[in-house]
Amino acid sequence: MFFKPAARGMNNNEQFNVLLMNQLDQQVAAFFTDEELDQFAQQTQFTQRAVNKLCGSTFFKLIVFNSENLSEQSLNGLCVDLSIHHQVDMTKQSLNERFNDRTLLFLKRALENVLSTQITDTTSLNYYCKFKRILIKDSTSFQIDESLKDIYPGSGGSGSAASIRIQFEYNILTGTITALKVTPFTVQDATDSKESVVNIHEGDLIIRDLGYMSMEVLKAIMLVNAFFLCRSKCNAIMYEYIDDQKKIVREIDFLKLRHYMERLHLNQIEKLVLLGKDKMIEVRLIICLLPADIVANRLQKLYRENKGKKPSAEYLARAYFNLFITNAPKEFLGADKVAALYTIRWHIELLFKVWKSIAHINKVKKVKRERFECYIYAKLLIIVLCWKLLWSVNMYIYKTEKAVVSGYKFFATLMKNMKELTKIWFEVNCVNQVLFVYKLCQLSKKYLLCETKNNDKNYMDTILNALHFNAISMRTNSIGLISNGYLKY
Repeated sequence: MFFKPAARGMNNNEQFNVLLMNQLDQQVAAFFTDEELDQFAQQTQFTQRAVNKLCGSTFFKLIVFNSENLSEQSLNGLCVDLSIHHQVDMTKQSLNERFNDRTLLFLKRALENVLSTQITDTTSLNYYCKFKRILIKDSTSFQIDESLKDIYPGSGGSGSAASIRIQFEYNILTGTITALKVTPFTVQDATDSKESVVNIHEGDLIIRDLGYMSMEVLKAIMLVNAFFLCRSKCNAIMYEYIDDQKKIVREIDFLKLRHYMERLHLNQIEKLVLLGKDKMIEVRLIICLLPADIVANRLQKLYRENKGKKPSAEYLARAYFNLFITNAPKEFLGADKVAALYTIRWHIELLFKVWKSIAHINKVKKVKRERFECYIYAKLLIIVLCWKLLWSVNMYIYKTEKAVVSGYKFFATLMKNMKELTKIWFEVNCVNQVLFVYKLCQLSKKYLLCETKNNDKNYMDTILNALHFNAISMRTNSIGLISNGYLKY
């Protein structure tokens, strides 16, 4: 550690700033050095001789920190960069040969190292939380050149011949990336969810959209004593208890339930229900009655998707609700916090927008398979490295300003100043690295904050508000909600 612990005699503000600087020091300590990259290159046989014209660290800087130009730059252009900036002379044929499976393995090894050495401020949000981790996951996909259709098949038909899908998951309490996986488009979210369920730990809260949450996955989550929060499928069969002994059940009639809530002016209720025809899973169902304008938009969409055919009355009735299911106990997650916490899932969609509009991960010209894959992993490496910086700066800003940094503005700033970032990333003096990040914090305070409208809460406030659930809020909930579920409608 380059910044010592707070000394006695410091005031609270000075002690707080020293602690924050220590945190930044820990973050930049995980940055790459030339020696580490050269070692990775030898381990993966990217370099096979003691003296090599193109060493691992040079190739890394050429590809990763030049990733914004990879979509357009030719092999000849890369050779020019090597000669001017790294004093390495190669023919474009020789460089093309370096894009092979060993090179891909080298970049994957570097990415694995970044993911395995993530250092996060575990006290930032965990203090308020009953869950060990809160994981949100989603995928993004994009079309690629059809020459790669045998390796990365697309949807086919009128869709793309070749497409790629990237799965991404992170812990919203610490910013730690827990999954980053590149697959063909045909590996759907449901398949990934089943394959990755082994990575769910006891005490986790899993927040995902419907594509991931099959009955099989929900049962697997419960089996390891973890928790889930998701939307209910529009055609899911649900049964509610109608007696205190939980022996008699009936299928929920959402049309009658809608009329009941409208008659009593209830915006939200909670029920204990059984999911599926076999009634195998018992969950909390939080039912939120939607405003008229949102319902109207939903109904228009339903008619449009059904090409003018009128859906069933029961199907239409569900359009009036947001239906959330969770197995988390009330003392962990109150019913009035569920909808707000679920909206955090959309933050990952904004991140994917940054990947495409700022990092241009979806823009790669026609190249051979090995070169294409090296480009994708180079993009992912710079995305993850920038993500580490974003999370550190964001925690600093939130602690000092109660504001959050715009991921879009932050990534755009870093990508436009990649040369400066490259220099500091491989800086031998770690103190200079920390000072660079600290200056980035000051820049973010002035120019890179998220803009909120009408005093809306930022997403960090939303998370904290949802997790800080205590006895007082429970008593308040009991006044505004009917939660025993035995309703006569």
